[in-house]
Amino acid sequence: MIDLPAEGKRLRAPIHFESKGVIELKIFFRLILLVVLGVGLYLFRIREKLFGHKGDTSDSYASSNLRMWMVLLVWFHAVVILIAMIYRV
Repeated sequence: MIDLPAEGKRLRAPIHFESKGVIELKIFFRLILLVVLGVGLYLFRIREKLFGHKGDTSDSYASSNLRMWMVLLVWFHAVVILIAMIYRV
């Protein structure tokens, strides 16, 4: 932290590169991002098994498509939040 004078008051501003734990947090978020991307790749490879049309009367093509898009939406938001955390820290 450094002191910055402002209108007779002293403000304290963080210096990000000297803050304790910043490098560790960036490494942590990058590792979690790699895990989330790997899970996304795995889900893409077995998407037909998980989200495909089952053929029974209670399942339709629309419901199987909806299941896939709900999981894809959650995965996409996780990736975006992790990328934002890497650059915000």
